[in-house]
Amino acid sequence: MTTNATATAIAAPRRRIGLAAAWRIERTKIRTSWFLIGAVILAAFAQILGAWNYTTNLSAFQEQGITWVAIWAQGGIMVTTVFMPLLYVVFLAHAESLEYQTRGWQRMVSIDRIVPAMLGKTLVALELALIGMAVYYVAAAITGLLLGFNPADPTGPGILLPWGLCGALGAWAIGTVTMMLATWFRTFAALSAVGLGGIIIGMVLTMAAPPLASGYPFTLITFGMGARAASQEGAFTSPITMTGTAIVCLIWVALSVVVTISRIRRREW
Repeated sequence: MTTNATATAIAAPRRRIGLAAAWRIERTKIRTSWFLIGAVILAAFAQILGAWNYTTNLSAFQEQGITWVAIWAQGGIMVTTVFMPLLYVVFLAHAESLEYQTRGWQRMVSIDRIVPAMLGKTLVALELALIGMAVYYVAAAITGLLLGFNPADPTGPGILLPWGLCGALGAWAIGTVTMMLATWFRTFAALSAVGLGGIIIGMVLTMAAPPLASGYPFTLITFGMGARAASQEGAFTSPITMTGTAIVCLIWVALSVVVTISRIRRREW
């Protein structure tokens, strides 16, 4: 009986864990409620800027026939370029730094659960990305309706929804890249500083070399939401532009997951 109990105890850690279970475990390490509060504040700030931008330049926007784009992209571009990426970086940097402080990865390696754990983290990053973009979308829709915009406009809520989903992919890419960077920078302060540096580089690239910025991970929320496409006639309603950005985001997600798993496995604990 003792032998059987011992064998069971040894075999138990090797038991496979499902993706849903891994996601539930990893999301307990993130304070989603605090993230939601941050997303609401940033979305409200973006819409205040957007509404102010629209009402201040009302005659110019009316002459060009611009409505929804003014509050979705142009008014809130500072928020989507700087503050939203920083929100994702800070929350995920905190979670990842705890893995090293509490020897979480060491335990995952010892029981051979690196892949499920990483996939669970990736799903949590996707969850946060969807929450953030959902809040932004709802805030933009409410603001547009309060300003009297036509919901049936070609640049209205109908086209903003897929752009919001594409922006969520951009946020997902930032989250997974942050997790990858955590394999090099293992403290919260260092990882947050690197993330902030990456965001600043993205701002410079966006102004100096937009083609390069469109493939840079820390600018993918802005490009994913169509903020840059909005300034080009016909590009905002083009599925080609949206699809290209989505593919770039997914490439970064896949690359980050593979590199993170590889580095965790090769690390000497």
